Amino acid sequence: MVILKMANATLHTQRLHLVPFTDRHVGPRHLAWLSDKTLMQFSEQRHRSHTLESCAAYAHSFDGSPNYYWAIERQNDQSGHIGTINAYVDANNKTADIGLLIGSQDARGQGYGLEAWRGVIDFLFDTCNMRKITAGTMLTNTAMVGIMQQSSMMPDGLKKRQFLDAHGNEVDAVYMAIFKEEWTNAHE
Repeated sequence: MVILKMANATLHTQRLHLVPFTDRHVGPRHLAWLSDKTLMQFSEQRHRSHTLESCAAYAHSFDGSPNYYWAIERQNDQSGHIGTINAYVDANNKTADIGLLIGSQDARGQGYGLEAWRGVIDFLFDTCNMRKITAGTMLTNTAMVGIMQQSSMMPDGLKKRQFLDAHGNEVDAVYMAIFKEEWTNAHE
C-alpha cells in the first residue's frame, strides 16, 4: 500500500497553525536560529554553516517527497513563524521520524513545542495511517526528552557515547517511539 503525501497539509492545534514551510519563511529570522550556537547545541546543524540559499534548498528538498516540513505559527500573530517541525516518512513500513525546533526566544518554555509535536503525531496516525512514530535526540536535551515522554513515547533504543557535545563531552543518543494503538489508547 502506497501512502500519498498531502502536499499542502496545514494542521491546526489549540494555539498554533502548522503550515507548509515555503520561501516566505526563509529569511534572517530563520537563519539566525540556525546560526545560534546555544539553540543548536543539541542539533547536528551546529556543524554546518547556513545561508538563505541553503535554508531554501532544504525546504525545497521536501518537494515531491513523502516527507513534511512545517513552519510553526501562533494563531492571530502576524510576527512570523516561531519554529519548524518535520516528519520523514517511510511509506513502505508506515513509520515516520519527527524533529522539532522552537527558534523564537519568546516562544520557548510556553508549551508550543509539545502542542506542535502532538498535532503532528495526530496527523501522522489519523490522516497518514502511520503505525509507528519515532524521534531521537541527545540525552542531555532535557526539553526534547520531556516532549517525547509527555507524548507517551517509550524508549526505543540508546546509542552510548554517540555524539560529542559543544564542549567535546561524549553524550548518549536516546530514541523514543510510539505505536498507533498506544497513542489511540492514551488519547481516548
